[in-house]
Amino acid sequence: MKIAVGMSGGVDSSVAAFLLSRGGHEVVGVTMNVWGVSGKADSSKNTCFGQNKDIRAVKIHEACKIIGIESVTFDLSREFSDVVLSNFRSEYLSGRTPNPCVLCNSKIKFGFLAEKARAELGADCFATGHYAKIEFDENGRNYKLLKARDLSKDQSYFLYSLNQNQLSRTLFPLGGLLKEETVEIARNNGFSSWSEPESQDFYSGKYSDLLNTPPKKGGIFDTDKTLLGYHWGTWNFTVGQRHGLKIAHSEPLYVVSIDPKNNSIVVGTRNESLKRIFYAKEFNWLSANPDKSEQKAQVKLRAAHRGSSCYFYAEEDDLVKIILDCPEPGIAEGQSAVIYDDDTVIGGGIIAYDS
Repeated sequence: MKIAVGMSGGVDSSVAAFLLSRGGHEVVGVTMNVWGVSGKADSSKNTCFGQNKDIRAVKIHEACKIIGIESVTFDLSREFSDVVLSNFRSEYLSGRTPNPCVLCNSKIKFGFLAEKARAELGADCFATGHYAKIEFDENGRNYKLLKARDLSKDQSYFLYSLNQNQLSRTLFPLGGLLKEETVEIARNNGFSSWSEPESQDFYSGKYSDLLNTPPKKGGIFDTDKTLLGYHWGTWNFTVGQRHGLKIAHSEPLYVVSIDPKNNSIVVGTRNESLKRIFYAKEFNWLSANPDKSEQKAQVKLRAAHRGSSCYFYAEEDDLVKIILDCPEPGIAEGQSAVIYDDDTVIGGGIIAYDS
């Protein structure tokens, strides 16, 4: 079987390619170039959109040479700009907080990149160094996405938007490994990336660098509409944010809402920032039928969120109502809500307050 492995030059993708090659598969390393648009990222940092492309090319070349496989680069800068950056800009300027990694995975990495590898290289499957698992459910006759063995590194949250066709042709060789086991394999086989710091950040510069919009002074108000201070762009804030407000107050304040139309930010106490009921739109179902009965589950509201108990209802096929057992702060529109049944991803969607 010929397998295309998405390569970044980091320890995870290098070890994923190494394991598949040593497993007897024909492996080719594939990389996507997304640097067709300018930014002000710190190229010394290892981020998805920001790392110096020449440095990354050297790391990928080194890894592929050790493994003994070919390396191919595809230019996806236009697709990345049209899909990921365009959405990133429009969401932030609309007062929401997008998750570019989710969109990049489904549309670019497991979309355009995997399809090019299949069409131009004859790859049967696409693999990455993500920490997650895929299993085929004989009863449901569908592919399931599950959390990785190493829960501290689990990346299933970022992968919920993959469809059944993508899951059927995808491999995650690291899903059953602990991170320290991956690092040990890299160290024992001469990969220099084993000792390098890792980062899963999207961009290492200021997000405003990517928005192409000038500063715009506006007011910061409390929930009683009292002016407390000023800001220079609603896009610099996200719901739940506490730091960077530059407001003196008797107790900590959090961003409660963002109003780009009136160029204003509303802040409040932690209690005022709590939310219990919200919706997930554009919901992608993976392991459950979208019936309208009440179902109990756990939901992750951010990548680093530990998960909360909830009930969910399928109001429409792509709209789900979520009711938390306990209200939580920092539930930001535009972020992803991913629902789990223990380790299995039921599905996920984009957080919205109203249906």
